[in-house]
Amino acid sequence: MVLEFSEDVVDIRAQYPLLPTSDLQQIAHARSIRYPKFAGTAHPYVLATDFLVTYKASNGTTQLAARTVKYNDALEPSKSLERTLQKLEIERCF
Repeated sequence: MVLEFSEDVVDIRAQYPLLPTSDLQQIAHARSIRYPKFAGTAHPYVLATDFLVTYKASNGTTQLAARTVKYNDALEPSKSLERTLQKLEIERCF
């Protein structure tokens, strides 16, 4: 991964949870997106971003950047594409 070799990258956290879940549920509700729940329950998933990167900015401070990575086939037209895009929209807004 390119991030590993960048001198500006201080830390890389994988599958970083997006919390609190209530904030994500509000985002989903405001956009008329059904928030993901465990099958057969009312328990919401804890969504996660693939990578949370801490890097040195040009002004000497550290900044955070969330990065999501998907395989090409996850973005091919299918029944699950719309749902994938909905979850990505919740993450983007968060």
